[in-house]
Amino acid sequence: MHSDLSTEDKLKLLPVMSDKNLDHIFSKIGLSLVFDSHGINTPDYRVARNEAELKTSARALGYPILVKIDSSAGGIGVFESHDDKDLESLAGKLREYPVLVQQKIKGIEVSVEAFYQKGELIHFACSIPEKSNYKFGPTSVRRYMHRAFLDKEVFDNLTLVGKALGADGFVNMSSILADHDKELYFFEADMRPNLWIDYSRYFGDDLAEAINRHFSSGEKATYPYPFNPEYPEQIQMSHFFRITLSDLLLNRYQVWKRLPQNFLYVTLHYKIWAHVRFMPKTLYKRLLPKPWRAILKNIRSRVHGRLIQTV
Repeated sequence: MHSDLSTEDKLKLLPVMSDKNLDHIFSKIGLSLVFDSHGINTPDYRVARNEAELKTSARALGYPILVKIDSSAGGIGVFESHDDKDLESLAGKLREYPVLVQQKIKGIEVSVEAFYQKGELIHFACSIPEKSNYKFGPTSVRRYMHRAFLDKEVFDNLTLVGKALGADGFVNMSSILADHDKELYFFEADMRPNLWIDYSRYFGDDLAEAINRHFSSGEKATYPYPFNPEYPEQIQMSHFFRITLSDLLLNRYQVWKRLPQNFLYVTLHYKIWAHVRFMPKTLYKRLLPKPWRAILKNIRSRVHGRLIQTV
């Protein structure tokens, strides 16, 4: 979206139907505006273009609120404020505007990995995140729900979301099942797959087969969804890449049942080798107090500057 590619080229690469569906891509503000304009439940929000508008928005919405940098991922750039003191502290840290100021709704988070074609819902999987690597960060443990036990309202909402986004490919989205009215409020929809995209196959609902059926016979997601008695109504699953090494070794959440074929390579390369590479940096931070690190950084900068001048 931020590249100098033409709109035509962007549409070839992005999973949306037309240039009218670009505003919400990698933009939390754009997404809230799209949901709002299409009548899809989303938490109440304001757009703040400076610190003064941030404070005004907080007063209008009422605490608690979430303040979100417009373009960010992985929970980075998301901050929670419970009172004016929190907001004052946060305002001093923000370096870019505009930001999305969003009402925090109490309830249960619900994640959905979906596949659309030309705005039509082809397949989806639904889960409740149970554990994250850090606050607002990617989830490591989820509880998946069999689609046969979901209300029709879920299907209807996802159908509306697909049309509002102009979705033509993978979408992973997050919502809150609100305590106050038991309605789903959507607050995130990334136009890409994530690490959980094919986990529904572990309870007899293979995404790849659903996509194949769509392209061979035009099949779409329909309600009601048939129940497969070989699998329970709910199943807890973890992602091997996001749990700790000790959890992996101890087979917590029965993770060994769901290891991919390239598990050994991925584990050695991304978990063990990455840990070895970052170990010196971790030791450096633990052994050297922060003021000393600042002094060393200043010295390095000066030495580097002199070397450049000499050259």
